[in-house]
Amino acid sequence: MKITKDTIRDTITNSAKTRFDYKSFAGGFDFGDGKIPEKILLRVIDGLASGETKEQVARQLDLDVWQLGCGFEEHFLEKFLEHKENELKNEILVTQLARTMLEQGSQPVAVLNAVHQMLHEKKS
Repeated sequence: MKITKDTIRDTITNSAKTRFDYKSFAGGFDFGDGKIPEKILLRVIDGLASGETKEQVARQLDLDVWQLGCGFEEHFLEKFLEHKENELKNEILVTQLARTMLEQGSQPVAVLNAVHQMLHEKKS
């Protein structure tokens, strides 16, 4: 299997799904390709890892979903994001590390190994 940035992102996202009731969250989406909840979760992690505020992330997600012709109940994203910075702190830190490693030219397999190690250590 070829290790890519997508493999790294999937590993981080799958870890994040275990930090809260992802099944209930995902069940609230009856539009899109079925991958919308995962894409939203990834956007939340990426945004917070990049230093965006929860409000900035919510505003951008609202716009992204609106462009798909869909929308959220009022304040849905704000409520969802309320505790995510704390719940997903490990995945946010690991995303920052992975991004830095990739920017510095590390091979994706080395980055994936570091991601696995950090996520495993944080769960122990």
